[in-house]
Amino acid sequence: MASSIGAAVLRGLEGGPGVGDSARLVAAVLAAAREQLDVDLQYDLEAPPGANSVLVETADGRQLGTLIAERPLTAADRRAVKALAAVIANRLGVPEWATEQLRTASERIREVLATRDGITVALQPIIDLEADKVVGYEALARFPSTPALSPQVWFADAEAAGMGPRLEWAAARAALSHLKDLPDGVFLAINTSPAVAIDRCLRESMRGLPHDRIVLEVTEHAPVDDYDDFERRLDRRRDDGVRLAVDDVGAGFASLRHILRLRPSLIKLDNSLVRGIDRDPLRQSLARSLVEFGRSLEAGVLAEGIETAEELEQVTELGIRYGQGFLLGRPEVA
Repeated sequence: MASSIGAAVLRGLEGGPGVGDSARLVAAVLAAAREQLDVDLQYDLEAPPGANSVLVETADGRQLGTLIAERPLTAADRRAVKALAAVIANRLGVPEWATEQLRTASERIREVLATRDGITVALQPIIDLEADKVVGYEALARFPSTPALSPQVWFADAEAAGMGPRLEWAAARAALSHLKDLPDGVFLAINTSPAVAIDRCLRESMRGLPHDRIVLEVTEHAPVDDYDDFERRLDRRRDDGVRLAVDDVGAGFASLRHILRLRPSLIKLDNSLVRGIDRDPLRQSLARSLVEFGRSLEAGVLAEGIETAEELEQVTELGIRYGQGFLLGRPEVA
């Protein structure tokens, strides 16, 4: 099976095994999985390996992402998916391939930036668990479905190609265009890196909008190099009425110092802390501590990735005020 599925990938690459780019490679891998295994895969640069996923790793230990299956994998399926992961790792690990990857990623991103509706937006509800009502929506960027790459891959490719801020600005503008369609009093949360959160271009994009209904979710996956300068420039956003959330707490560069220095209005617990929290006393203890820490900062705490009734019951018992996840509402294209 492993050899036949590898051959199917090569057949899907136009021009033979030595020619192509990363987008075509990933598309060929996903197509081969559907054809040979009848399983839908997603390629994600940041997701950790799990029961339904396989790490893409080069021989020298470099991790290039994860292949995630939409259903549980049998032992035979897992061997085949590992073969697909090896195909990706062997090709993306070659310097010449990496150069071609960067070139085609740049072309793909430029095309999206040049297209008026190149970026669409999905809105996922944020629920006040005490009042049982929607208080906000997180705006999630969505990109063309061909090739089938996750938003994380698009943003990572843009960063590697030197177009990270431009793609973030475009995604923010697309998100902000939907604020007028939300009910009065409901906020819109948009994701930004620390650098873009304080950039003049983002401030210009928010001009004329009700700033008190905008929340900037500053991801924790990127470090802050100069806290003093970052805080000073963030204060200008706060003076405008914009609120700040620290996203992905517990997943990246997050630390109590990071939260303390940024003084966010909202602390978003990463789904890796929420997943299975009803069965894990250590996760419960950490979440309880963060709730108490949030109270001392006068910051709300939000649990991301709530997918089961048991997780919802547990985060509610822990005093977590806000929730988000498939159980509470899936992202819907606006």
